Amino acid sequence: MRKMGWSVPAFAVACAVAACGSSDSGGSGAKAAGGGSSFAGKKLSIVMPESVPGYAKQIGCGAYEEGKQLGFDVGRPQAPSKSQDAAEQAQVLQSVLARNPAGLIFSAADPQAGGVAIKPAVSKGLPVVAVDVALADPSLAISFVSSSHEQGGKLGGELLAKQIGERGQVLAIGVIPSNPITQGRIKGFKEAMAEFPDIDVVAIKYPDLDINKIAAEASALLNRYPNLKGIYTTNDTIASSVATALRQSQKVGKVKVITWDLQPAGIKLLQEGSVTGTVVQRPREEGRIAVQQLANKLSGKPVTKSVTAPLSTATNDQINDPAIKALYYSNPC
Repeated sequence: MRKMGWSVPAFAVACAVAACGSSDSGGSGAKAAGGGSSFAGKKLSIVMPESVPGYAKQIGCGAYEEGKQLGFDVGRPQAPSKSQDAAEQAQVLQSVLARNPAGLIFSAADPQAGGVAIKPAVSKGLPVVAVDVALADPSLAISFVSSSHEQGGKLGGELLAKQIGERGQVLAIGVIPSNPITQGRIKGFKEAMAEFPDIDVVAIKYPDLDINKIAAEASALLNRYPNLKGIYTTNDTIASSVATALRQSQKVGKVKVITWDLQPAGIKLLQEGSVTGTVVQRPREEGRIAVQQLANKLSGKPVTKSVTAPLSTATNDQINDPAIKALYYSNPC
């Protein structure tokens, strides 16, 4: 879902994580009187939409780590062998649910199909926390944990404005305009641009989801707007194609580019300077929050129906800072 194709200028990582972990988490209640875990022997299952390194993998890692810390009998995150395959994910769920877990952390490959797959278990009392992808029937999850794409779009737009001196021509490139993630990220960008009267948004484009077509579109836009100062992209696949166009036109660094996330490909673009900033989500923290909400449910504490994970931005000058490297999506668990 994240690869869908489809100001907070610094990383106060410790503060963000502490704030997230302390609000509504119930983490302090994880230990029973006498020092033992109140969740010892309780099985916790984690099912993601893909097993390849990336956003969903990091969610699963965060959930696994938090589950272990709280004392759950937690299995490694499970996922279909083919990314985003809803039918195979349903089979994975059947196998996982056959082990009668006490709770499930779930990111659906498909919001509708995922709900159908878990509904029988939910009807029997299984608590489910949805992460990143909202289920079509929200009543099936006790809590939904995600980032705010609109807020992130605004942060990205504000960073772009800062990098171009708050004046000049900019444009945005997204894909699949009907997708809620794209819609939120573009909406936030527009909101940010509205705050800068000397910035002119000359175009918002949605090329076909094909790296060559995106690169061609970016090249055409660079030719059409020779004084362009900045480009905002809604994911790093788009940013990679934009970087190709910038190299061909010898405008790397002259046109600032803001994207999303800390995927390996995006990190490389930031390190080489063809992308100058990114919106940073915290998928690992989303996984931790999800487990904390599940722990609340199992221990009789209040559960927050919707939780928004923290966001920030990073520039290419910051990309190798230790605090930021700790958030790379390539980190294993």
